[in-house]
Amino acid sequence: YRVIRLIGSGGMGEVYLVQHPRLPRRDAVKLLNAAVSGDEKFRARFDQEASLLAGLRHPNVITIYDRGEYDGRLWLAMEYIDGSDAAQMLAQHGPLPLDLVIPVIEKAGAALDYAYAQYQITHRDVKPANLLVTDDGHVRVADFGLAFRQDDPTMTADGAILGTPRYMSPEQVRGKQVDHRTDLYSLGVTLYEAVTGRTPFDGDTHFEIMRKHLTDVARPARELAHIPAAL
Repeated sequence: YRVIRLIGSGGMGEVYLVQHPRLPRRDAVKLLNAAVSGDEKFRARFDQEASLLAGLRHPNVITIYDRGEYDGRLWLAMEYIDGSDAAQMLAQHGPLPLDLVIPVIEKAGAALDYAYAQYQITHRDVKPANLLVTDDGHVRVADFGLAFRQDDPTMTADGAILGTPRYMSPEQVRGKQVDHRTDLYSLGVTLYEAVTGRTPFDGDTHFEIMRKHLTDVARPARELAHIPAAL
């Protein structure tokens, strides 16, 4: 691949826009840091994401093309989405218009429904940052790094608290085994944030936020935004 530019970076690595070496196509390549690549737990999660996504064929699920290792760093090549993610859109514009929000949530829900109905895959990290939206309105659910397949006993199940606290379901907070309902809860939190500009529960620490998912009642969205009663 020939690197065109850096798309984004985080604690575990970078994502680059690249030119495919043999095809007239631009892809996105996720490149993990050397330290992360050498961690067996992270390697297993990385391989899990690639293996799970490789079998998914849905217009609203990001497509995986290839994976490998280079100079001690794991990489994953995937479909490049020319657009933004819902978290960036919220950061830039605040609460989003309903004519944008409803189709995004609907398409994301269709992708999650397909993943569970066909492969018993639960995403476990549904949030605005993992909903990619193109300029012409196409939606892709991305980042299946925490995904769990119900029929695979080797995957993380009971006892492990995985996810992003602001979007986690109560059963995730408790470390219970989850199914498609946890993704529905997280998608609901995402919808709430998209129309109000804030998540239902917040706090100074992850522990405080997770506790609120278990004990508190969210403020009705209609008190925070002008939205139809039906929504």
